[in-house]
Order: sequence, then C-alpha cells, then structure tokens
Amino acid sequence: MPFSFKELRERITPKNVIVKKYTFEGKEVVIAKEETTYSITVDGNLLSDDFDNQVEAEEAATSFLELLIGEEE
Repeated sequence: MPFSFKELRERITPKNVIVKKYTFEGKEVVIAKEETTYSITVDGNLLSDDFDNQVEAEEAATSFLELLIGEEE
C-alpha cells in the first residue's frame, strides 16, 4: 500500500550530521547536529547534546578541553 511523503518522513528517524570534526591537543572533537540541537563528542564520549547553535557548541568544546588539559598538567 503506497503512502504519502508526509507518512514516509514521519517514519524515518533523524540521524546526526557531523558538522565539524577536528583534533585539539590530541583529543578528537566531533560537533554534530540532530534536528535543532548540536552535540559535542570528545574521543567518542558524549559531552553534551543541548546546544542551540554551532558557535555555542564549539566554544563549550574549547573551554572543556582547555580545562581538561589544565588539570592533566
């Protein structure tokens, strides 16, 4: 039975889209977007997933990594 585009869209679960991926002081940082929020993953561990925009996510990732690296020294 065929179904409409609207029904198809409702059945598909959204996937994270990697917006930016980089290495900072030896740590792999991935910023991804899912629907309307951005998430930060550092070395495969989710740091947070409730940022409203990419700039906030990048600033938070940088601040976290600077704090982490400062503790390691």
